[in-house]
Amino acid sequence: MKGKRHFVIKNARHHHLHGGINGFSHVLWHVTTEQIEKGYSCYSENHRPDGDNGYPGNVEVTISYILTNENTFTIIRQQRIKQLLSP
Repeated sequence: MKGKRHFVIKNARHHHLHGGINGFSHVLWHVTTEQIEKGYSCYSENHRPDGDNGYPGNVEVTISYILTNENTFTIIRQQRIKQLLSP
């Protein structure tokens, strides 16, 4: 990134798995649920600071789960790096 090497934290011997020691599966998510016109939705988000587990930039992740009255289940996942701060 920007011509610089970045090294992530090893959490499985010599490897980096699933986002590192404090990957997204090991942290609390902010969750909002609501009833929508065609069913229900659950929206969750998580923000990670620059340098977390060795990753450059502020990361914002959102996941939406939607279950309609017709039993259709949809998952929408988005990730954004707001800005690269690490030199």
